[in-house]
Amino acid sequence: MPNEILYLILEEAPPKLREFLKILRNTGLRVGELQKVEWEDVDLKSEHIHVRDSKNFTQRTVPLNANALRYIQGIIFAY
Repeated sequence: MPNEILYLILEEAPPKLREFLKILRNTGLRVGELQKVEWEDVDLKSEHIHVRDSKNFTQRTVPLNANALRYIQGIIFAY
């Protein structure tokens, strides 16, 4: 998705959806994968998310870049 379109969507999105979309954009996770992530699957120390139920019914580890880490930490401190 071109950045211009993403910025327009993010401007109009409610705050919780905005954070969800930013995490999707920065991790490459699928919507369904992120919806199933539990806090115990998020490892901020090793900077990854453990996906237990992926599209292929397999487990995988997804690295978190600096932006994704910042968004997740923002969610933790906001709620």
